[in-house]
Amino acid sequence: MLKQVKKLSLQVGKRAGVFTGCAETITLDTEGGRAAVWRALQTHASEQKLSGEEKDALAGELAQSIGVDYDKLCERKLLHRMTDAEAREIAAHGVDIQLHTHRHRVPQEKALLQREIYDNRRYIKELTGQEANHFCYPSGVYHKAGLPWLRAAGVISATTCDLGLATVASDPLLLPRFLDSSTLSPIEFEGWLSGLSSFLPRR
Repeated sequence: MLKQVKKLSLQVGKRAGVFTGCAETITLDTEGGRAAVWRALQTHASEQKLSGEEKDALAGELAQSIGVDYDKLCERKLLHRMTDAEAREIAAHGVDIQLHTHRHRVPQEKALLQREIYDNRRYIKELTGQEANHFCYPSGVYHKAGLPWLRAAGVISATTCDLGLATVASDPLLLPRFLDSSTLSPIEFEGWLSGLSSFLPRR
């Protein structure tokens, strides 16, 4: 899949404006280029106030342009969230389901942020019968002003997308973590498993 994306990157780059709303050329042959396209797509969808159906259509068009079978991806449920039945099933087999905000957003207002936590906690409780007090920031987005609001809402720990290993000095609501990806080599993965990579310079 990654090789296919790199091969078609220049072709898609020339047509990036169709999907992102901007005229500049963006290629997909580097991690930075792919991240730029992702950010541009998110910004475009937000500015255009696209509905869920319109976002799905945009994703389908983008997949078609790089030769990816979007229907097959959907059939394999690679781009879907779990159903209620699936969540109940894995919880019954010991998987601990925790908080991620209810609407996949991190509001910068206390009442709205706490509503996300309370709604998501209540939903998880109804599905699993278990309390949820640990949190993962959607897309890694967080703001330090919201930390007291999370504590007041009963959140014990929260993980960011900041690269690193958690230590006793880490703020429980700003825990760093390691994110695996298809571009990571086995030796890099082993480096993070051992903890050595946290001491090496980062590019």
